[in-house]
Amino acid sequence: MKSILHSLATTTTTNPNGTYQAILQGNQIQSFFLTTDCPALNLWSALTMLALVTLTFVLTRSRYTKREPAHDALSEQLAEQATILQSQQKIIEEQDHLLQTQYSVAEKQSSEGGKHLANIYEELRQANQDIEIFLYKAYHNFLGPIATIRGICNIAAMESKEVCSLDYFDKVSAVADNMHNMLEQLLEVSVIHDRDLAIESTDLRSFFSSIEHDLSESTAYTTVRIQHQFSDTDYLSIDDFLLRQAITKIVNNTATFRRASFSEALELTISCEELDDTVIIMLKDYHLSIPSEVAPDIFRMFYRGTHQANDHGLGLYTARYAMRRMGGDILLTSGNNHTTFGLKLPKRFDHQYERLQEVIVNQ
Repeated sequence: MKSILHSLATTTTTNPNGTYQAILQGNQIQSFFLTTDCPALNLWSALTMLALVTLTFVLTRSRYTKREPAHDALSEQLAEQATILQSQQKIIEEQDHLLQTQYSVAEKQSSEGGKHLANIYEELRQANQDIEIFLYKAYHNFLGPIATIRGICNIAAMESKEVCSLDYFDKVSAVADNMHNMLEQLLEVSVIHDRDLAIESTDLRSFFSSIEHDLSESTAYTTVRIQHQFSDTDYLSIDDFLLRQAITKIVNNTATFRRASFSEALELTISCEELDDTVIIMLKDYHLSIPSEVAPDIFRMFYRGTHQANDHGLGLYTARYAMRRMGGDILLTSGNNHTTFGLKLPKRFDHQYERLQEVIVNQ
């Protein structure tokens, strides 16, 4: 009998849909007890079994009822997450479409921008070529009339005996010389512009010795002394012609700012300072003082720092332009008792020269 009751309890607990089977089994058990010979025992056993079956049915239904809400909540949560995933997927697809559209627009703009830059470059190249042609044409077209004026003035000066006429002829000749000088300076700017860079490793000591010799012969100074502390092992990668032009222009176009007592002697102290990516050659003149109101504009094209007739405002501009053609610049520091010109050069020329030497050796 105990095994029959245990089977009944197990069946009704694990299978809520087997309640009616349990009742049927209970009826079978009840009929079993009712066939016994003791009526009291039969009645008690039947009531007990009926109560047990009823209690098992109630417990099973309550447990099944509690499980259904949890299952429904899980289903709702999964459905909500699926909805969220679908909405996020839609957002991702929209953003992907937007990015593809933006990429297409950017690619089109890049292509159009490249063509536009190519057109601008071609226009600038053509304009630059036209300017070069204009400079050469102007130089040669003006050179002939200037030479003619100078020749007429020389002949008139030889044939005329009047002092007043000779004075006028001298003035006309001076104007012609001034015009010729201006044309020469314009041509120098054009030559620097058209020149291909020729970067070579240069011995600084020999370079400034030759600069001192050239200035002694080409300037109005009676004495030229350049003090430097370069050794035979100090080299710098430069364009010899451009650096020489820059130094010569600085010396020749700052003579008017020298103190009167040192107008016939040129003394320069030259040193070299290395920074992270640049090298600065310092030209220091203790007898030169440039006014503060002139210093900010002294390198501008056609800026005249003096009222002299032969000052065309191109000398110091040419000096800076020569330095900028090498990727450098000129720094000016002026005080009461000295003026320093810093010729700034990039170190990349040294690196390029070293790589070139390596290629030559490896070949």
